[in-house]
Order: sequence, then C-alpha cells, then structure tokens
Amino acid sequence: MSNDLLTTYLDEYEETPFDALKFLISEANYGGRVTDEIDRRVLAAYLNQFYCPAILLTPNFELCSLSVYHVPDDGTLQSHREFIKTLPATDRPEAFGQHANADIAFQLSDSYLILMTIAGLQKSAGGSKAGSSVEENVLSICNDLLLQVKKSLGISPPMQSTIGFLTIL
Repeated sequence: MSNDLLTTYLDEYEETPFDALKFLISEANYGGRVTDEIDRRVLAAYLNQFYCPAILLTPNFELCSLSVYHVPDDGTLQSHREFIKTLPATDRPEAFGQHANADIAFQLSDSYLILMTIAGLQKSAGGSKAGSSVEENVLSICNDLLLQVKKSLGISPPMQSTIGFLTIL
C-alpha cells in the first residue's frame, strides 16, 4: 500500500505533500502494526530522513554515511538494475544508521554461536567410530560441512586459494 500511496501522491500533486505521505505511511499503513512507542519513533525518524524535498532535489542524494548508498540518477529499468549490481553484497552497519562497532558485536555473537556449536559436537561425540578421537570426529564433521559449502557455492580448487577461510581446515 505504501507504493500505491507514493505513486498516487507523486503523480497527482504539483508539489509533493511530504507531511501527508509521512503521516499516511506511519499512521495509516503501519499504525496498527507498530505498537511500541520507540519503534514508532524510529519509523518516524526514517520517514523524516527519506521523505523530504532534498531527496528529489539533490543529485545522488546520499542515504547514509556511505556514499555507495545513494539515490541513482533518473534512468531506465536497465540502468537501475546496473546500479543495484554495484551495491555491496554485504551491508555494513553504517548502511542502517548504526555505528561500525555494531559489526564487531555481530561478529562476536556469531563466533560465540559457532564455538558453542562445535563444543556441543565434542560433548556428544560419544558414539564415534572405533579408534577415533573426539577431535578426529569433529574435524571429520567440519570437513564434511566444508565440502557441502564448497559444492553449494560452486567453489573450484583454483578459486579456493582466494577464499582464505575455506582453506583453514
């Protein structure tokens, strides 16, 4: 519904009614779904940042502190597809208005989860092959997972050397 409202208001009005758009999107569209007051304030902040005259008047209006995220020049569908292909495959926290340290916190949390999973595998490796140590069983499971990842990503041996984390094991 936000897209329909936006299209109607942009096409039907001489001057873009930003205040009306922000109200309709935040209160009418999401008003019943965003029940927490802090979430409502976050939504209002995003709408104030992106629904403003500057986004239409400023060439390559930057959407965050990273210059790669900007409003592309007016163009064809193909030119917009090409622009999308230039965007990074992995977004940095700054793309969402967060501090760069948010990435460190995510990586620590992710690492902790991986290490706890590996530790859990070691504890439950009691039904192992005869003569195999717990470490050998965990290494065998890791190697099996690594092969599955390589197959699903289509990684060939020449490309393997360029992806350091896959050659650790």
